Amino acid sequence: CFHLLPYSERGERKNDYPSHFSSFNAWIDKGIAPFNRYFDYLGDFIRKGKEKVNVAVLFTVRSVYVKYTPKDWGDCVEDIDESYIMDACATLANNHVAFHILDETLLGKYGGVKDGKITLGACSYDTLIIPKAIVIDKTTDDILREFVAQGGKVHILGQKPYLVEGDPADFDYLQNNIDYQQIFDANEYVVTSKSKDLHTSLRTIDGVKYVFIVNIGDSDVETQVLVDGAPLNATYNVVDGTSTFVGDNIVIPKKESVIVTKFVGEIPTLKEFETVEIGSNEYQVVDYNSNYLPLDFACISYDGVNFEDKLPVVGIFRRLLEERYCGKVYLKYNFTVKEQLSYVTVIAEDSDKIKATLNGAPITFDGNSALDEIYKVADVNGKVVIGENQLVIEYDFYQDENVYYALFGEGVSESLRNCMTYNTMITAPYLAGKFGVYSNDFRAGSVDSTLYADTFYVGASPEKVINLVEDGFAFFAGNVTLKRTFIANSNNVKLKLNGRFHVAEVSVNGNFAGTLIFTDVIDVSKFVKQGENTLEVKLYSGNRNLLGPHHLKNSDLDTEVGPYAFDFTDTWHGNDSPEFTSRYCLSKFGLFNK
Repeated sequence: CFHLLPYSERGERKNDYPSHFSSFNAWIDKGIAPFNRYFDYLGDFIRKGKEKVNVAVLFTVRSVYVKYTPKDWGDCVEDIDESYIMDACATLANNHVAFHILDETLLGKYGGVKDGKITLGACSYDTLIIPKAIVIDKTTDDILREFVAQGGKVHILGQKPYLVEGDPADFDYLQNNIDYQQIFDANEYVVTSKSKDLHTSLRTIDGVKYVFIVNIGDSDVETQVLVDGAPLNATYNVVDGTSTFVGDNIVIPKKESVIVTKFVGEIPTLKEFETVEIGSNEYQVVDYNSNYLPLDFACISYDGVNFEDKLPVVGIFRRLLEERYCGKVYLKYNFTVKEQLSYVTVIAEDSDKIKATLNGAPITFDGNSALDEIYKVADVNGKVVIGENQLVIEYDFYQDENVYYALFGEGVSESLRNCMTYNTMITAPYLAGKFGVYSNDFRAGSVDSTLYADTFYVGASPEKVINLVEDGFAFFAGNVTLKRTFIANSNNVKLKLNGRFHVAEVSVNGNFAGTLIFTDVIDVSKFVKQGENTLEVKLYSGNRNLLGPHHLKNSDLDTEVGPYAFDFTDTWHGNDSPEFTSRYCLSKFGLFNK
């Protein structure tokens, strides 16, 4: 879903439900073409596939309308939501039963009953699941009465409806006559694994049957899939239309999907592969595009002489807005350098509206950063010193009255606020260049994939790493090439790349072996030799560690972020927000074991 793709990443756009599918996101230029191609072909496969669905679930949103109150909007409909989502939809999906959702408006316009089945358009259903409900439409009631009279199968979850379009009605005709186990037993195919993490769908294209399997869990699942009593034994590639024999037992990797079918032709002999795990180890850093250090804390001054204590930049910006300040404002950003740097720049937004000095010397912004054209670059080689450095940026702060109305006016709609553009935007500048970013206080975050740290300093460019984030690439975004050796004991070898990355380009013994986007396993048999081999991996990241969110208290937000996680909307009181913490939260990136 290409949601909220902005024309520019200037200002707060970077915080509006990232990551955007734009070149600002480092992996996009390399990975978006095969990413789109795969989902185009998968969508076409689903479109062409005929899915026989015998089970329908009544959509109980009418009952939500009856119970909803603005004051406790979540709690008041929780029971209806739980019955519909978990007791009906999730239960069917977890047990590999295909189902459709019946909308009452469409059912009233186009639905009916024929031969003991509810019909709607080209579809018909012999079984109806009714989640907990209060009210249904008159047309729905008429159809249900006829459905039951013709012997239709009904499974009611808890409270059945008692109103028809708001008026009390007699629903004695509506009784359970089928249970869940009978519904499961009627399924056209069998998935032998009892894991509820496998969600499946049987589809037929030109007489060939396929089962599309998605593993929503955090562990690999091995299963057999039987159609017409025979196990499916091949995986189907939707992009090139080929099938690969894998045997009766099929492994569905965690968080991945597989399409399985019956292999046609002479059954080949399965190769036995040696799988070499590539994870925690010492790697040589061959190259990387650039490294970054965000300067997201500053000391504010209104005269350029008297500076206050250090504050978060996002809090300073909010304070100036609430003060409706208009005039000069100076922000002093401090950073520590412990070793001589080979190449360092400062990048900042809206550089045409600011004046800047580094350690008292004026700096000039000229040309676009490779990161994105919103950033202009100031070459500060020779101006950075060992020890403490001070970057001072002078802003002419001003906002039009329309900005203040959109922010603080009464009855302002979200759409109007989303259209607002700040006249002066204060965002964190960055150090960018060839250097390492280090901390002495890394520690585990609240989930396995995150790390915490409080302070950072800049040093020499990393030459060797074990953990990328901890060994110099804390706020990295882009691509980094790592090198190491591995031992192969056979000629048939697969590499499994453990860790977190968006795209990986793999080379073995100087030969390009392939690109990984949807998997972390690659067959490198053509390029290995028994004994020692050289591996180079070019890893592409997203912008999670570059942009954050870094400072949200009590939550790592590892899987979902929004504007609130960056600007702590409506929580600032003076210089403080109860949702803000000064520590940084970073996501692990690179090759490592759990």
